Amino acid sequence: MARDPESGERRPLGQLSSHVVFKKGYLELSAPAIENNHLVPFVERYSGLHILALATNDAEEQRRACQKRHPDLPAVAQASRPIEYGKNQGAAGFKWFPLPGDVFREGIVCFVEHLTRNLVFQDEVSSHPNQAIALAGVALFSRDPEATAARYKPFAATGQELPHVHEKGYLRIIAREDMANADFGLKIPAEDRIVGLDVETTSLAALKNLLRKNKMAFHERPEGVVVPLLPLNSFLLFKEQQAAF
Repeated sequence: MARDPESGERRPLGQLSSHVVFKKGYLELSAPAIENNHLVPFVERYSGLHILALATNDAEEQRRACQKRHPDLPAVAQASRPIEYGKNQGAAGFKWFPLPGDVFREGIVCFVEHLTRNLVFQDEVSSHPNQAIALAGVALFSRDPEATAARYKPFAATGQELPHVHEKGYLRIIAREDMANADFGLKIPAEDRIVGLDVETTSLAALKNLLRKNKMAFHERPEGVVVPLLPLNSFLLFKEQQAAF
């Protein structure tokens, strides 16, 4: 549900959504339910990863910080979705705003402030057979990696840079030659887009056993285990959780 900024009236978003929730972060699976839903232009382009939601503790403050580079940002919107799992149930609320689509061409790039984290992140839905515990990174395909990194680097509510905006950090920029050298069966995209997700797991051994049991293809690499998602021309990179000292 979305709240109209002028009337305060709650209205349906016009989409169907489900969520894969980790102890840290989550993956949203969405499909438009009406013709004028904001996702329609994206899913008509290709099936794949279309939304990059960056967390913020204060959407209004984050928007003001972003306006220094992008003055014409839309107002912060407020929305909710019903939570019918776990011990805590109710309407999960959040505030969000998108960054300019003509600048951030990878998809819908937005900032999200959760108002009811206790409803979204619950133990009952954050334990998985593949031992996944966190959404640890996002891979962006770019025809101009330096320019892409520069666009993302300044954004944080505190005025600090996003951590590790480079090839080994949370936001990994993948150049054309990187896609060409990967032997996962993926095609080189015709446009800038989100092509991969990094997922942290407590046990790569348990993950590989599960993949073999379900006859799913995977590739072992020094950085982790890659699972190609060929219909989406995307991939998952599973990394093992590092021990804390």
